Amino acid sequence: MADIITYPENGITYDADDASGFLSTRLSGVYSAEEDFSVTAQGGLSVQVSAGQAWVRPARFKGRSIIMEQPTTVVLTEADPVRSRIDRIALRYDAAAKKTSLVVLDGTPYSAAPAAPEISRTELVYDLCLAEIRRPAGSTSVTAADITDTRADEAICGVMRDGVHGIPTGTLVRQFRAVIDALKGEAADKLGYYPVGSIYQSTDPTSPAALFGGSWEEIASERVLMGASSTHAAGTTVKAGLPNITGTLSDVMGSFYAYPSGSGAFSVKGIGRSLENGSPTMCTSGTAWPEKGGFEP
Repeated sequence: MADIITYPENGITYDADDASGFLSTRLSGVYSAEEDFSVTAQGGLSVQVSAGQAWVRPARFKGRSIIMEQPTTVVLTEADPVRSRIDRIALRYDAAAKKTSLVVLDGTPYSAAPAAPEISRTELVYDLCLAEIRRPAGSTSVTAADITDTRADEAICGVMRDGVHGIPTGTLVRQFRAVIDALKGEAADKLGYYPVGSIYQSTDPTSPAALFGGSWEEIASERVLMGASSTHAAGTTVKAGLPNITGTLSDVMGSFYAYPSGSGAFSVKGIGRSLENGSPTMCTSGTAWPEKGGFEP
């Protein structure tokens, strides 16, 4: 019959495999993608890996806890002089050696499209990829921009979680990206309402670029927009009061203002002169409302 392990029980001698079996429901990954085993540039070809905790599960009934209590500096090899490559920094569990170490996996130099080297995921050698480092041809140092954090990528590292109740971080990342793509699509749809050449007006000082995206330019500061015509081409300006247009106030502005019954009729030329004097007045039924810069009903 199969030996069924019951753990723990008093009076029973257990070994390390029994203990790792007890914790084997934990899936591989770092304990925290924020502070455990982060990779940062240190100048030149050196990078530093922060202290941290991690877990590897090389087999179904085996798990290993990994702890590095102090940060460690790792020195990369020189970049290829003519071809770029991508290196990887990994935590490697070696079952035969019964230990875990930091390793640098050098990528293959390739000018057109360099690819990151493969990691090992076997029962004897199990890797957690902490970061990918871009190595441009001829480069002599590693910068922050060259380092891509891969600890949250469940395919090559991931965050340690319980195998029964945990939600895969890869699923969460895909859901987050789907939300971002949806928001981008919504913004693009909104911008579609305002093709190039459109005019947007609002009492809200927020730039339409922040609302809809795209590039916008503020126009007609301290001016009033007027529709173009054969006598006033687009881009031209007209003096306040529109002196070149005749007619009553109701004729010219009736579509914008509602007047009480019995309103007097005023020529636009008269309004223009009042605006120039700085004291325009509109009278209805013997009552006047001064309103500097314009009229109201």
